[in-house]
Amino acid sequence: MKRDDGIEKTTRELQERVKELNCLYHISELINKKSSNTEDTLQSVVDYLPEGCQYPELACVRLVVGEKEFKSANFNTTQWKQEADVLVENQRIGCLEIFYLQKMPEADECPFLGYERKLLNNITGMLGKYIERKITEEKLKRSEKRFRDIFNNSADSIFIHDLKGNILEVNDVACERLGYCREEMLKLSVLDIDSPDTAHLAFKRIRKIKEEGEYTFEAVHRRKDGSVFPVEVNSRFIEYGDETAVVSIVRDITERKKMEEEMSKAQKLESLGTLAAGIAHDFNNLLMALFGNISLAKMKLPENHPAIEPLNSAEMAMDRATSLSNKLLTFSKGGEPVKKVFNAGELVKDVVELDLSGSNVKAEIEKDDDLWKAEVDKSQFQQVVTGLVVNAKDAMPEGGTLTVKMENVPINDNYVAELEPGNYIKISFSDEGKGIERGNLDKIFDPFFTTKKFGSGLGLSTAYSIMKKHHGCIKVESEPGKGSTFILYLPAADFDDWE
Repeated sequence: MKRDDGIEKTTRELQERVKELNCLYHISELINKKSSNTEDTLQSVVDYLPEGCQYPELACVRLVVGEKEFKSANFNTTQWKQEADVLVENQRIGCLEIFYLQKMPEADECPFLGYERKLLNNITGMLGKYIERKITEEKLKRSEKRFRDIFNNSADSIFIHDLKGNILEVNDVACERLGYCREEMLKLSVLDIDSPDTAHLAFKRIRKIKEEGEYTFEAVHRRKDGSVFPVEVNSRFIEYGDETAVVSIVRDITERKKMEEEMSKAQKLESLGTLAAGIAHDFNNLLMALFGNISLAKMKLPENHPAIEPLNSAEMAMDRATSLSNKLLTFSKGGEPVKKVFNAGELVKDVVELDLSGSNVKAEIEKDDDLWKAEVDKSQFQQVVTGLVVNAKDAMPEGGTLTVKMENVPINDNYVAELEPGNYIKISFSDEGKGIERGNLDKIFDPFFTTKKFGSGLGLSTAYSIMKKHHGCIKVESEPGKGSTFILYLPAADFDDWE
Protein backbone atom coordinates (compact mmCIF):
# COMPACT_ATOMS: atom_id res chain seq x y z
CA MET A 1 0.00 0.00 0.00
CA LYS A 2 2.82 2.37 0.92
CA ARG A 3 4.58 1.42 -2.29
CA ASP A 4 1.45 2.33 -4.32
CA ASP A 5 1.22 5.67 -2.50
CA GLY A 6 4.87 6.38 -3.33
CA ILE A 7 4.33 5.54 -7.00
CA GLU A 8 1.24 7.75 -7.11
CA LYS A 9 3.13 10.66 -5.52
CA THR A 10 6.05 10.25 -7.92
CA THR A 11 3.69 10.09 -10.87
CA ARG A 12 1.90 13.26 -9.71
CA GLU A 13 5.20 15.09 -9.21
CA LEU A 14 6.37 14.04 -12.68
CA GLN A 15 3.12 15.26 -14.20
CA GLU A 16 3.48 18.58 -12.38
CA ARG A 17 7.09 18.85 -13.53
CA VAL A 18 6.11 18.09 -17.13
CA LYS A 19 3.37 20.73 -16.97
CA GLU A 20 5.86 23.24 -15.52
CA LEU A 21 8.49 22.48 -18.18
CA ASN A 22 5.95 22.64 -21.01
CA CYS A 23 4.76 26.01 -19.76
CA LEU A 24 8.33 27.32 -19.42
CA TYR A 25 9.25 26.02 -22.87
CA HIS A 26 6.24 27.65 -24.52
CA ILE A 27 6.78 30.97 -22.73
CA SER A 28 10.47 30.84 -23.66
CA GLU A 29 9.44 30.50 -27.32
CA LEU A 30 7.07 33.48 -26.96
CA ILE A 31 9.79 35.62 -25.39
CA ASN A 32 12.39 34.76 -28.02
CA LYS A 33 10.05 35.28 -30.95
CA LYS A 34 11.71 38.13 -32.88
CA SER A 35 8.75 39.32 -34.92
CA SER A 36 6.50 40.33 -31.99
CA ASN A 37 6.68 43.66 -30.25
CA THR A 38 7.17 43.87 -26.49
CA GLU A 39 3.56 44.52 -25.48
CA ASP A 40 2.21 41.69 -27.65
CA THR A 41 4.78 39.30 -26.18
CA LEU A 42 3.92 40.22 -22.58
CA GLN A 43 0.20 39.80 -23.29
CA SER A 44 0.86 36.39 -24.86
CA VAL A 45 2.76 35.31 -21.73
CA VAL A 46 -0.17 36.37 -19.54
CA ASP A 47 -2.68 34.57 -21.79
CA TYR A 48 -0.72 31.31 -21.75
CA LEU A 49 0.44 31.18 -18.12
CA PRO A 50 -2.85 29.67 -16.71
CA GLU A 51 -2.07 26.52 -18.77
CA GLY A 52 0.81 25.81 -16.42
CA CYS A 53 -1.36 26.00 -13.31
CA GLN A 54 -2.90 23.12 -11.39
CA TYR A 55 -6.41 24.27 -12.34
CA PRO A 56 -6.04 26.16 -15.68
CA GLU A 57 -9.73 26.86 -16.14
CA LEU A 58 -9.96 28.57 -12.73
CA ALA A 59 -6.68 30.53 -12.90
CA CYS A 60 -6.27 34.13 -14.05
CA VAL A 61 -3.14 36.27 -14.41
CA ARG A 62 -2.11 39.91 -14.16
CA LEU A 63 1.32 41.32 -15.09
CA VAL A 64 2.17 44.87 -14.01
CA VAL A 65 5.22 46.51 -15.60
CA GLY A 66 5.68 50.15 -14.72
CA GLU A 67 2.38 51.85 -15.50
CA LYS A 68 1.16 49.14 -17.88
CA GLU A 69 -1.08 46.19 -16.98
CA PHE A 70 -1.57 42.97 -18.92
CA LYS A 71 -4.50 40.73 -17.87
CA SER A 72 -5.88 37.36 -18.92
CA ALA A 73 -9.38 37.36 -20.42
CA ASN A 74 -11.13 36.05 -17.28
CA PHE A 75 -9.18 38.21 -14.84
CA ASN A 76 -10.64 39.01 -11.45
CA THR A 77 -8.96 39.60 -8.10
CA THR A 78 -9.64 37.15 -5.26
CA GLN A 79 -8.11 36.29 -1.91
CA TRP A 80 -6.36 33.27 -3.41
CA LYS A 81 -3.29 34.91 -4.88
CA GLN A 82 0.34 34.13 -5.55
CA GLU A 83 2.80 36.80 -6.77
CA ALA A 84 6.47 37.44 -7.56
CA ASP A 85 8.45 40.57 -8.41
CA VAL A 86 9.89 41.24 -11.85
CA LEU A 87 13.45 42.53 -11.42
CA VAL A 88 15.76 44.31 -13.87
CA GLU A 89 19.31 44.83 -12.61
CA ASN A 90 18.05 43.98 -9.10
CA GLN A 91 15.47 46.78 -9.27
CA ARG A 92 11.76 45.97 -8.97
CA ILE A 93 9.96 47.15 -12.12
CA GLY A 94 6.71 45.23 -11.68
CA CYS A 95 5.08 42.01 -10.51
CA LEU A 96 3.35 38.90 -11.83
CA GLU A 97 0.20 37.68 -10.04
CA ILE A 98 -1.80 34.45 -10.33
CA PHE A 99 -5.31 34.22 -8.84
CA TYR A 100 -7.67 31.29 -8.40
CA LEU A 101 -11.24 32.38 -8.95
CA GLN A 102 -12.61 30.10 -6.18
CA LYS A 103 -11.39 28.28 -3.15
CA MET A 104 -9.43 25.16 -4.00
CA PRO A 105 -8.18 22.28 -1.80
CA GLU A 106 -5.36 23.27 0.49
CA ALA A 107 -1.87 22.57 -0.85
CA ASP A 108 1.77 23.58 -0.24
CA GLU A 109 1.04 27.31 -0.51
CA CYS A 110 -2.71 27.27 -0.08
CA PRO A 111 -4.19 26.69 -2.56
CA PHE A 112 -1.04 26.62 -4.77
CA LEU A 113 1.32 23.71 -5.19
CA GLY A 114 5.07 24.03 -4.72
CA TYR A 115 5.75 23.67 -8.45
CA GLU A 116 3.44 26.65 -9.14
CA ARG A 117 5.67 28.83 -6.94
CA LYS A 118 8.73 27.58 -8.85
CA LEU A 119 6.95 28.21 -12.14
CA LEU A 120 6.03 31.75 -11.10
CA ASN A 121 9.61 32.52 -9.95
CA ASN A 122 11.12 31.08 -13.14
CA ILE A 123 8.76 33.07 -15.37
CA THR A 124 9.40 36.36 -13.55
CA GLY A 125 13.14 35.66 -13.94
CA MET A 126 12.65 35.10 -17.67
CA LEU A 127 10.50 38.25 -17.96
CA GLY A 128 13.13 40.32 -16.12
CA LYS A 129 15.84 39.23 -18.56
CA TYR A 130 13.51 39.75 -21.51
CA ILE A 131 12.56 43.28 -20.46
CA GLU A 132 16.20 44.13 -19.70
CA ARG A 133 17.16 42.95 -23.19
CA LYS A 134 14.37 45.01 -24.73
CA ILE A 135 15.43 48.12 -22.78
CA THR A 136 19.00 47.60 -24.01
CA GLU A 137 17.79 47.10 -27.58
CA GLU A 138 15.68 50.24 -27.38
CA LYS A 139 18.62 52.25 -26.04
CA LEU A 140 20.76 50.86 -28.83
CA LYS A 141 18.11 51.77 -31.40
CA ARG A 142 17.89 55.31 -30.06
CA SER A 143 21.67 55.55 -30.02
CA GLU A 144 21.86 54.24 -33.58
CA LYS A 145 19.11 56.65 -34.63
CA ARG A 146 20.97 59.58 -33.06
CA PHE A 147 24.15 58.43 -34.77
CA ARG A 148 22.32 57.98 -38.08
CA ASP A 149 20.67 61.40 -37.76
CA ILE A 150 24.02 63.05 -37.05
CA PHE A 151 25.65 60.93 -39.76
CA ASN A 152 23.11 61.82 -42.44
CA ASN A 153 22.39 65.40 -41.37
CA SER A 154 26.03 66.41 -41.40
CA ALA A 155 26.82 69.18 -43.87
CA ASP A 156 29.96 67.23 -44.81
CA SER A 157 30.37 63.89 -46.51
CA ILE A 158 31.28 61.03 -44.16
CA PHE A 159 32.93 57.80 -45.30
CA ILE A 160 33.91 54.69 -43.35
CA HIS A 161 36.30 52.36 -45.18
CA ASP A 162 38.53 49.43 -44.28
CA LEU A 163 42.31 49.45 -44.43
CA LYS A 164 42.20 48.20 -48.02
CA GLY A 165 40.12 51.21 -49.02
CA ASN A 166 36.80 49.37 -49.46
CA ILE A 167 33.88 51.62 -48.50
CA LEU A 168 31.84 50.17 -45.61
CA GLU A 169 29.41 53.02 -44.93
CA VAL A 170 28.58 56.48 -46.28
CA ASN A 171 26.10 59.21 -45.40
CA ASP A 172 23.48 60.75 -47.68
CA VAL A 173 25.56 63.87 -48.38
CA ALA A 174 28.41 61.75 -49.77
CA CYS A 175 26.03 59.94 -52.13
CA GLU A 176 24.43 63.20 -53.25
CA ARG A 177 27.73 64.97 -53.92
CA LEU A 178 29.27 62.08 -55.83
CA GLY A 179 26.11 61.16 -57.75
CA TYR A 180 25.87 57.54 -56.59
CA CYS A 181 23.13 55.74 -54.68
CA ARG A 182 24.13 54.12 -51.38
CA GLU A 183 24.15 50.60 -52.84
CA GLU A 184 26.57 51.71 -55.57
CA MET A 185 28.82 53.48 -53.07
CA LEU A 186 29.18 50.35 -50.92
CA LYS A 187 30.63 48.50 -53.93
CA LEU A 188 33.38 51.09 -54.44
CA SER A 189 36.76 51.79 -52.86
CA VAL A 190 38.38 55.13 -52.11
CA LEU A 191 40.41 54.65 -55.31
CA ASP A 192 37.17 54.90 -57.32
CA ILE A 193 36.25 58.32 -55.92
CA ASP A 194 39.74 59.84 -55.88
CA SER A 195 40.89 61.76 -58.92
CA PRO A 196 43.23 59.61 -61.07
CA ASP A 197 45.95 62.19 -60.38
CA THR A 198 45.84 61.59 -56.61
CA ALA A 199 44.47 58.03 -56.24
CA HIS A 200 47.99 56.62 -55.84
CA LEU A 201 48.32 58.57 -52.58
CA ALA A 202 45.43 56.72 -50.85
CA PHE A 203 47.50 54.08 -49.05
CA LYS A 204 50.24 56.57 -48.16
CA ARG A 205 47.53 58.57 -46.40
CA ILE A 206 46.32 55.48 -44.50
CA ARG A 207 49.89 54.93 -43.28
CA LYS A 208 50.03 58.58 -42.26
CA ILE A 209 46.81 58.19 -40.24
CA LYS A 210 48.33 55.12 -38.54
CA GLU A 211 51.47 57.08 -37.65
CA GLU A 212 49.78 60.24 -36.40
CA GLY A 213 46.36 58.98 -35.24
CA GLU A 214 44.64 61.69 -37.26
CA TYR A 215 45.47 63.26 -40.60
CA THR A 216 44.01 66.23 -42.49
CA PHE A 217 44.79 66.71 -46.15
CA GLU A 218 43.42 68.14 -49.38
CA ALA A 219 42.41 65.93 -52.29
CA VAL A 220 40.32 65.91 -55.44
CA HIS A 221 37.22 63.72 -55.64
CA ARG A 222 35.65 62.38 -58.81
CA ARG A 223 31.89 62.20 -59.32
CA LYS A 224 30.05 59.41 -61.12
CA ASP A 225 29.83 61.61 -64.25
CA GLY A 226 33.62 62.07 -64.25
CA SER A 227 33.66 65.69 -63.04
CA VAL A 228 36.00 66.54 -60.17
CA PHE A 229 35.96 68.94 -57.21
CA PRO A 230 38.43 69.84 -54.43
CA VAL A 231 37.91 68.52 -50.90
CA GLU A 232 39.49 68.71 -47.46
CA VAL A 233 39.61 65.35 -45.65
CA ASN A 234 39.99 64.70 -41.92
CA SER A 235 40.61 61.00 -41.21
CA ARG A 236 41.19 58.84 -38.14
CA PHE A 237 41.00 55.19 -37.08
CA ILE A 238 37.89 53.76 -35.39
CA GLU A 239 36.71 50.34 -34.28
CA TYR A 240 33.94 49.34 -36.66
CA GLY A 241 32.31 46.06 -35.68
CA ASP A 242 35.14 43.56 -35.28
CA GLU A 243 37.68 45.42 -37.41
CA THR A 244 39.74 48.58 -37.47
CA ALA A 245 38.47 51.06 -40.05
CA VAL A 246 39.02 54.64 -41.14
CA VAL A 247 36.35 57.34 -40.78
CA SER A 248 36.82 60.36 -43.03
CA ILE A 249 34.91 63.62 -42.83
CA VAL A 250 35.11 65.26 -46.23
CA ARG A 251 34.36 68.93 -46.87
CA ASP A 252 33.73 70.38 -50.33
CA ILE A 253 36.12 73.34 -50.59
CA THR A 254 35.13 74.49 -54.08
CA GLU A 255 33.99 77.89 -52.78
CA ARG A 256 37.09 78.27 -50.62
CA LYS A 257 39.30 77.55 -53.63
CA LYS A 258 37.36 80.07 -55.71
CA MET A 259 37.83 82.66 -52.99
CA GLU A 260 41.55 81.90 -52.80
CA GLU A 261 41.78 82.24 -56.56
CA GLU A 262 39.94 85.55 -56.45
CA MET A 263 42.23 86.82 -53.70
CA SER A 264 45.28 85.68 -55.69
CA LYS A 265 43.89 87.36 -58.79
CA ALA A 266 43.18 90.56 -56.86
CA GLN A 267 46.72 90.58 -55.43
CA LYS A 268 48.17 89.98 -58.89
CA LEU A 269 46.07 92.75 -60.41
CA GLU A 270 47.02 95.07 -57.57
CA SER A 271 50.72 94.40 -58.22
CA LEU A 272 50.25 94.87 -61.96
CA GLY A 273 48.24 98.01 -61.26
CA THR A 274 51.11 99.50 -59.27
CA LEU A 275 53.46 98.67 -62.13
CA ALA A 276 51.03 100.04 -64.73
CA ALA A 277 50.59 103.28 -62.77
CA GLY A 278 54.32 103.87 -62.75
CA ILE A 279 54.63 103.13 -66.46
CA ALA A 280 51.64 105.33 -67.33
CA HIS A 281 52.97 108.20 -65.24
CA ASP A 282 56.41 108.10 -66.91
CA PHE A 283 54.81 107.52 -70.30
CA ASN A 284 52.57 110.57 -69.90
CA ASN A 285 55.58 112.72 -69.05
CA LEU A 286 57.34 111.53 -72.23
CA LEU A 287 54.19 112.12 -74.29
CA MET A 288 53.85 115.67 -72.98
CA ALA A 289 57.41 116.41 -74.11
CA LEU A 290 56.75 114.85 -77.52
CA PHE A 291 53.45 116.71 -77.94
CA GLY A 292 55.12 119.96 -77.03
CA ASN A 293 58.02 119.50 -79.42
CA ILE A 294 55.76 118.41 -82.31
CA SER A 295 53.51 121.41 -81.74
CA LEU A 296 56.57 123.73 -81.76
CA ALA A 297 57.87 122.09 -84.94
CA LYS A 298 54.49 122.56 -86.67
CA MET A 299 54.37 126.20 -85.59
CA LYS A 300 57.77 126.90 -87.16
CA LEU A 301 56.94 125.20 -90.45
CA PRO A 302 54.76 126.59 -93.22
CA GLU A 303 51.41 124.85 -93.71
CA ASN A 304 52.48 123.34 -97.02
CA HIS A 305 55.77 121.97 -95.72
CA PRO A 306 56.24 118.22 -96.51
CA ALA A 307 56.92 117.47 -92.83
CA ILE A 308 53.48 118.65 -91.67
CA GLU A 309 51.69 115.47 -92.72
CA PRO A 310 54.14 113.12 -90.91
CA LEU A 311 53.92 115.35 -87.83
CA ASN A 312 50.07 115.14 -87.94
CA SER A 313 50.34 111.35 -88.20
CA ALA A 314 52.70 111.37 -85.22
CA GLU A 315 50.19 113.42 -83.24
CA MET A 316 47.40 110.95 -84.07
CA ALA A 317 49.59 108.05 -82.98
CA MET A 318 50.40 109.89 -79.79
CA ASP A 319 46.65 110.47 -79.20
CA ARG A 320 46.20 106.70 -79.32
CA ALA A 321 49.18 106.30 -76.98
CA THR A 322 47.61 108.83 -74.61
CA SER A 323 44.34 106.86 -74.70
CA LEU A 324 46.25 103.68 -73.88
CA SER A 325 48.06 105.46 -71.06
CA ASN A 326 44.72 106.69 -69.67
CA LYS A 327 43.40 103.13 -69.78
CA LEU A 328 46.43 102.04 -67.80
CA LEU A 329 45.70 104.74 -65.23
CA THR A 330 42.04 103.71 -65.04
CA PHE A 331 43.10 100.10 -64.55
CA SER A 332 45.71 100.95 -61.91
CA LYS A 333 43.87 103.63 -59.95
CA GLY A 334 41.04 104.73 -62.15
CA GLY A 335 40.37 107.55 -59.82
CA GLU A 336 37.99 106.85 -56.99
CA PRO A 337 34.49 106.69 -58.48
CA VAL A 338 32.36 109.79 -58.03
CA LYS A 339 29.06 108.05 -57.37
CA LYS A 340 25.48 109.21 -57.71
CA VAL A 341 22.21 107.26 -57.55
CA PHE A 342 20.95 106.27 -61.01
CA ASN A 343 18.21 104.13 -62.47
CA ALA A 344 20.49 101.22 -63.43
CA GLY A 345 17.98 99.73 -65.86
CA GLU A 346 17.63 102.91 -67.89
CA LEU A 347 21.37 103.57 -67.83
CA VAL A 348 22.24 100.12 -69.18
CA LYS A 349 19.43 100.23 -71.77
CA ASP A 350 20.62 103.60 -73.13
CA VAL A 351 24.26 102.49 -73.43
CA VAL A 352 23.40 99.14 -75.06
CA GLU A 353 21.06 100.66 -77.64
CA LEU A 354 23.55 103.43 -78.48
CA ASP A 355 26.48 101.03 -78.87
CA LEU A 356 24.50 98.62 -81.06
CA SER A 357 22.90 101.25 -83.29
CA GLY A 358 23.76 100.64 -86.93
CA SER A 359 25.22 97.16 -86.24
CA ASN A 360 23.92 93.74 -87.28
CA VAL A 361 23.52 92.72 -83.62
CA LYS A 362 20.15 93.30 -81.97
CA ALA A 363 19.47 93.62 -78.27
CA GLU A 364 16.88 91.85 -76.17
CA ILE A 365 16.59 93.56 -72.80
CA GLU A 366 14.75 92.02 -69.84
CA LYS A 367 14.50 93.55 -66.40
CA ASP A 368 12.54 93.31 -63.18
CA ASP A 369 9.69 95.82 -63.04
CA ASP A 370 10.84 97.01 -59.62
CA LEU A 371 14.56 96.96 -60.42
CA TRP A 372 16.56 98.61 -57.66
CA LYS A 373 18.60 101.75 -58.26
CA ALA A 374 22.39 101.81 -58.04
CA GLU A 375 24.95 104.29 -56.80
CA VAL A 376 27.62 104.47 -59.52
CA ASP A 377 30.14 106.66 -61.25
CA LYS A 378 28.17 107.13 -64.45
CA SER A 379 31.16 107.54 -66.74
CA GLN A 380 33.04 104.54 -65.34
CA PHE A 381 29.98 102.30 -65.34
CA GLN A 382 29.17 103.28 -68.93
CA GLN A 383 32.74 102.32 -69.83
CA VAL A 384 32.19 98.83 -68.38
CA VAL A 385 28.90 98.32 -70.23
CA THR A 386 30.32 99.66 -73.50
CA GLY A 387 33.29 97.28 -73.24
CA LEU A 388 30.99 94.28 -72.80
CA VAL A 389 28.74 95.35 -75.69
CA VAL A 390 31.74 95.85 -77.99
CA ASN A 391 33.09 92.41 -77.04
CA ALA A 392 29.69 90.87 -77.80
CA LYS A 393 29.61 92.56 -81.23
CA ASP A 394 33.11 91.30 -81.97
CA ALA A 395 32.05 87.78 -80.94
CA MET A 396 29.17 87.85 -83.49
CA PRO A 397 30.68 89.32 -86.70
CA GLU A 398 27.83 87.91 -88.78
CA GLY A 399 25.15 89.27 -86.47
CA GLY A 400 23.08 87.80 -83.69
CA THR A 401 21.31 88.70 -80.47
CA LEU A 402 22.76 90.16 -77.30
CA THR A 403 20.47 89.29 -74.38
CA VAL A 404 20.72 91.67 -71.45
CA LYS A 405 18.93 90.59 -68.28
CA MET A 406 18.67 92.74 -65.13
CA GLU A 407 17.27 91.44 -61.86
CA ASN A 408 17.27 92.10 -58.12
CA VAL A 409 19.35 89.57 -56.19
CA PRO A 410 19.81 89.43 -52.41
CA ILE A 411 23.25 87.90 -51.78
CA ASN A 412 23.78 85.63 -48.80
CA ASP A 413 27.02 84.27 -47.36
CA ASN A 414 29.19 82.44 -49.92
CA TYR A 415 26.68 82.90 -52.77
CA VAL A 416 29.38 84.83 -54.62
CA ALA A 417 32.74 84.41 -52.93
CA GLU A 418 34.04 87.99 -53.25
CA LEU A 419 30.82 89.81 -52.34
CA GLU A 420 29.60 90.97 -48.96
CA PRO A 421 26.03 89.93 -48.10
CA GLY A 422 23.47 92.50 -49.23
CA ASN A 423 21.19 93.58 -52.08
CA TYR A 424 22.66 93.58 -55.57
CA ILE A 425 21.56 94.21 -59.15
CA LYS A 426 22.61 91.29 -61.33
CA ILE A 427 23.17 92.33 -64.95
CA SER A 428 24.03 89.60 -67.46
CA PHE A 429 25.17 90.05 -71.07
CA SER A 430 24.74 86.85 -73.13
CA ASP A 431 25.99 86.64 -76.71
CA GLU A 432 25.65 83.95 -79.39
CA GLY A 433 29.31 83.87 -80.32
CA LYS A 434 31.74 80.97 -80.42
CA GLY A 435 32.49 81.13 -76.70
CA ILE A 436 35.78 81.23 -74.83
CA GLU A 437 38.29 78.39 -74.72
CA ARG A 438 38.51 76.78 -71.28
CA GLY A 439 42.20 77.55 -71.05
CA ASN A 440 41.51 81.26 -71.48
CA LEU A 441 38.75 81.64 -68.90
CA ASP A 442 41.17 82.18 -66.02
CA LYS A 443 43.17 84.75 -68.00
CA ILE A 444 40.61 87.06 -69.56
CA PHE A 445 40.70 89.60 -66.71
CA ASP A 446 44.51 89.70 -66.73
CA PRO A 447 45.98 92.98 -68.04
CA PHE A 448 47.25 92.83 -71.64
CA PHE A 449 45.69 89.41 -72.28
CA THR A 450 43.69 89.44 -75.51
CA THR A 451 42.65 87.11 -78.29
CA LYS A 452 41.83 89.99 -80.63
CA LYS A 453 44.24 90.91 -83.41
CA PHE A 454 44.29 94.61 -82.50
CA GLY A 455 43.14 94.52 -78.86
CA SER A 456 45.02 96.22 -76.02
CA GLY A 457 44.09 93.57 -73.45
CA LEU A 458 42.96 96.24 -70.97
CA GLY A 459 39.19 96.34 -71.53
CA LEU A 460 38.13 93.50 -69.22
CA SER A 461 40.87 94.14 -66.66
CA THR A 462 39.70 97.76 -66.46
CA ALA A 463 36.07 96.58 -66.10
CA TYR A 464 37.23 94.24 -63.30
CA SER A 465 38.97 97.15 -61.55
CA ILE A 466 35.98 99.49 -61.91
CA MET A 467 33.52 96.91 -60.58
CA LYS A 468 35.78 96.17 -57.63
CA LYS A 469 35.95 99.89 -56.79
CA HIS A 470 32.13 99.90 -56.84
CA HIS A 471 32.20 97.01 -54.31
CA GLY A 472 30.75 94.70 -56.93
CA CYS A 473 32.31 92.16 -59.26
CA ILE A 474 32.31 90.81 -62.82
CA LYS A 475 32.03 87.08 -63.61
CA VAL A 476 32.07 85.07 -66.82
CA GLU A 477 30.41 81.82 -67.92
CA SER A 478 31.27 80.30 -71.26
CA GLU A 479 31.55 77.07 -73.18
CA PRO A 480 33.18 76.72 -76.58
CA GLY A 481 30.51 76.84 -79.28
CA LYS A 482 27.77 78.02 -76.89
CA GLY A 483 28.48 81.71 -76.49
CA SER A 484 29.51 83.69 -73.42
CA THR A 485 27.74 85.38 -70.55
CA PHE A 486 29.35 88.20 -68.58
CA ILE A 487 27.66 88.98 -65.29
CA LEU A 488 27.92 92.20 -63.31
CA TYR A 489 26.96 92.28 -59.62
CA LEU A 490 26.34 95.91 -58.68
CA PRO A 491 25.43 96.91 -55.09
CA ALA A 492 21.93 98.38 -54.90
CA ALA A 493 21.64 101.89 -53.48
CA ASP A 494 20.11 102.27 -50.03
CA PHE A 495 16.41 103.04 -50.36
CA ASP A 496 16.91 106.22 -48.32
CA ASP A 497 19.21 107.54 -51.07
CA TRP A 498 16.62 107.16 -53.86
CA GLU A 499 15.40 110.43 -55.25
